[in-house]
Amino acid sequence: MDFDQFADRYDEMLVGQHSFFARERGFFHASKIAHLRALAGPNVSSVLDFGCGIGGALPYLRQAFPDADVWGCDPSEESLREARAACPWAQFMEFDQQLDHRFDVIYVACVMHHIPPAQWSETLRKAASILAPGGIVAVFEHNPRNPVTRWLVRRCPFDADAVLLRRRELLALFERAGLLVKRSEYFLIFPEALSWCARFEYLLGRLPIGGQYFVVGGHGPQEGGMRV
Repeated sequence: MDFDQFADRYDEMLVGQHSFFARERGFFHASKIAHLRALAGPNVSSVLDFGCGIGGALPYLRQAFPDADVWGCDPSEESLREARAACPWAQFMEFDQQLDHRFDVIYVACVMHHIPPAQWSETLRKAASILAPGGIVAVFEHNPRNPVTRWLVRRCPFDADAVLLRRRELLALFERAGLLVKRSEYFLIFPEALSWCARFEYLLGRLPIGGQYFVVGGHGPQEGGMRV
């Protein structure tokens, strides 16, 4: 999918698609990054939004990790132009740019389903190759076992080529990339109107009922056991 054609109206389109679940796109960013903050721990000096699009998540990452350098990368040049204009304090790199820099947190939010399946392993290996020792790669994806999620994806113009990954497929991709899974669960069970219920989502995280799920892993040994 060429996201250059959607860059200038991406937010507007996304809010329209998801308005029955949440009034603002910020609800989805905040939900994911709250999980990310809890999973990353306190010692984070650099965060990369791997597939940042127009930069919608970058302010939330900056708020969650105030002492960290926040970076973004994306294959869409037009999206990166929008992101640079919206977040001049962030640092950016081209998607295929080679860096010596390593990141403590690599955030991959709803990116994989836009990548052809034949490139899934290569993409996750690329993320793993720029991960700092002790860091985490956190991949958030739509849950294809949720019928509402499937309905939303079918209606979304920029999901026309989407191939949704089941959680077990993503777990296998982590293994192939040499990443040990530290945690994985489902979330986004309750809409924004019932956000007070979100505090109970952790009790239901093993059930495939959430609108999305995440898989988090790293190079080092598992800490505290894996919740899958």
